[in-house]
Amino acid sequence: IASFGINSNSTRGTYLRGGTPTASAATYAFNGDTNTGMWSSGADTIDFTTSGTNRVSMVNTRTTFLHRLNTSKGADVASANDLTLGTDGNKFTITGTTTINAILTTSWDAGADVVLTFSGATTVKHNTAGGASTARIFLSGSVDLTTAANTVLCLYYDGTQWQETSRKIA
Repeated sequence: IASFGINSNSTRGTYLRGGTPTASAATYAFNGDTNTGMWSSGADTIDFTTSGTNRVSMVNTRTTFLHRLNTSKGADVASANDLTLGTDGNKFTITGTTTINAILTTSWDAGADVVLTFSGATTVKHNTAGGASTARIFLSGSVDLTTAANTVLCLYYDGTQWQETSRKIA
């Protein structure tokens, strides 16, 4: 059996699909919306997809919320004019003294929150353009931030720019 509907007379009936599942062809899906549902990407893994994009993966040791809901501590990040944050968390220690003008938006979705803890003195620029695929940082008071060891800066990405939500000055 390739697939069959359960309660398929309903607009939100359920489909159970045979064959090789993917994020865009979920094993358990919905009538008229077959790229949203539940599937398995491998052994001991359950995945949830919407609009053909995998959003949540659950394995026996962890649950990963894709598209940056991960609140883990990521690897340390060296300061740079165009700051590149890793994909391994939402909390980062920023090392180095290079001025930060903007943050790369690759792998970040609107609605993401980040926490940056600085290991020393650097300057974070307010409303300064960066290179390609970056977003400006809008800081409270519309002024640059000079950090010290243990300064914490919390930012929210609205899909266009990074907005400061809070800070703790060391």
